[in-house]
Parts: sequence; structure tokens; C-alpha cells
Amino acid sequence: MILPAAYVESTLRTGPVQWTAGVRGDYASYGDVYDGYAVDPRANVRIGESATLVKGSFGLYSQFPLVREAAEQPSLLPKRSWQASAGWEQRWAPWFDTELTLYSNQLRQLIVGREDAFRFFTGPPPIGPLDSGDYANEGTGRIFGAEVLARVTSDRTLGWIAGTFGKSYRTDRVGD
Repeated sequence: MILPAAYVESTLRTGPVQWTAGVRGDYASYGDVYDGYAVDPRANVRIGESATLVKGSFGLYSQFPLVREAAEQPSLLPKRSWQASAGWEQRWAPWFDTELTLYSNQLRQLIVGREDAFRFFTGPPPIGPLDSGDYANEGTGRIFGAEVLARVTSDRTLGWIAGTFGKSYRTDRVGD
């Protein structure tokens, strides 16, 4: 198994605004079973130099199929996720700051099929038909939510309290 990756980025600062753009390239080779690649562009911006910072990011993220999936279906593509976030950071005192981040992910090319054959259930198995079809890049989904964080730091103290509120939807196959 060979899984090399490379990442290149460039940053431009104009006054209180910092722009960063980058691209990640990944390659996967599972011997004679699977060869695939992914190119993922990404960008972020940070605005602010003092106690208040506004930030945003956007990018594509990929994940290659598992070896067992690729061995059965070598034409599978990597799973893809377009991710975006916007946030605000505030330093209230030298020892106390907070963050709020809103996020959204659009999932595409999710691999579905035959996974039910590999699950181990800790309780009763799910009710309804199990997906025993061939592996395919037919799944889609979306995720959105908010994250909050409060942090206390000093020479002898570090404390965080955080929470995430999110919702996700997934469709395994068209019509599901």
C-alpha cells in the first residue's frame, strides 16, 4: 500500500486581512487492486489584528476507499466533502477568550453497499432491508452546525469548555 500526499499553500497579508490558498494532492495504490488520486483546493481568510478576529474557510477534502471496498470494486472514486466555515474569536482579557464557528459540509461520492455485511451490532440489528448491493459512489449527505469554545489560560492554568450543535443528513442510494 502506497499513500503519498503533497500540500502547497501561499499566504498574502494586506493590512489586517490574511489570505491563504492551498492545494493538496493525494495518491493511493493498493498494489494491483486500486490506483486513485485526488486534488483538493482549499482557502481561508482571517481578518483582525487585535482582540477580535473574524475567519472563514472553504475547501475540498477526499478519502480513498477502504482496501476491502477497492478490492471488490476497483473503479470506486474517493469520497468527497466540500467544507465551509465562518467564525469569530474574541479575546476578552489576557487570560480569557471565546470562539464561535458555524460550519457546513456537502458530502458527495460516498461509498455505499455491502457495509451491512461487515457491521458488528452491540444491540439488536437494524430493522429493514440491509444494503447488500455492490459498492458504488452513490451516497450523498450534508452536515451543518455550530461550535462554541471558552478558554482560560495563564501561567499555571489551562481550561476549556466547548460544545458542538450539529445536524446531518445522509442518503445512501438514490431513492433511499
